[in-house]
Amino acid sequence: MNISANGFFDHTLTLQASSPIPAGHPVKLTGNYTVADTADGERFCGVLLSYCDGVCAVQLKGAVTLSYSGIAPSVGNASLVSDGNGGVKTAESGTAVLVLSVDVTANTVTCIL
Repeated sequence: MNISANGFFDHTLTLQASSPIPAGHPVKLTGNYTVADTADGERFCGVLLSYCDGVCAVQLKGAVTLSYSGIAPSVGNASLVSDGNGGVKTAESGTAVLVLSVDVTANTVTCIL
């Protein structure tokens, strides 16, 4: 049996982007209805799902799978910040998430935002 959290409690919002952002990157609000890619150590408000001509879909809630760098996050409640390269890393203070699974081979973390 395969277990998946895909689609659980997904909340997506259409916003503007100050510049092109690759799908899967954590993003931050930078102005009215506007997001940007995050720098190393910054908190994020969601994950970019798609970008086209300055408009993007940002997932604000629900299950997401992100790449991580550094020490693998632990399953359970965690605090994550951007690693500045489109992924996340653990931090003492950051975005609070519930980590459902960690794949240390693929360096990915599945969590609930």
